[in-house]
Amino acid sequence: MWHKRGTGVPPVKNHGQEGHATAHDQDGHATLKVRHGAYLPHWTRDGAIYAVNFRLADSLPKPVLESWKFERKDIIKTARQMKRPLSASEEERLDKLFSEKVEKYLDEGRGACWMRRDEVAARVAGALEHFDGKRYRLAAWCIMP
Repeated sequence: MWHKRGTGVPPVKNHGQEGHATAHDQDGHATLKVRHGAYLPHWTRDGAIYAVNFRLADSLPKPVLESWKFERKDIIKTARQMKRPLSASEEERLDKLFSEKVEKYLDEGRGACWMRRDEVAARVAGALEHFDGKRYRLAAWCIMP
């Protein structure tokens, strides 16, 4: 299984067929299924409760994301050039870069903050509630600017 680090969990590592991973319990039953979608990995577990977060595009502008991606590539490239695995401090930098740093930036409330507008927040709330009881059961939800 994984363990929580910072404000996120480690990225998916495939163990098995391309694009899929499955964790098993002591009896060999599948407990967690992971498959890669178009953009993000999809984690599923029968009977599980999920926390889902969405963000608007301008909350993390493309130049900011590109600089973080460059930093990530640079860390990995350096280790590869030296023909060695990532060091513990490099792994820690990558974890911070893709969890704590992202969360801190999002918490600063940058961008247009469209969810502050009642009519926009109401439309999002309607979308969340649309399939409640049909495809899923909402226990709680929150819209933040």
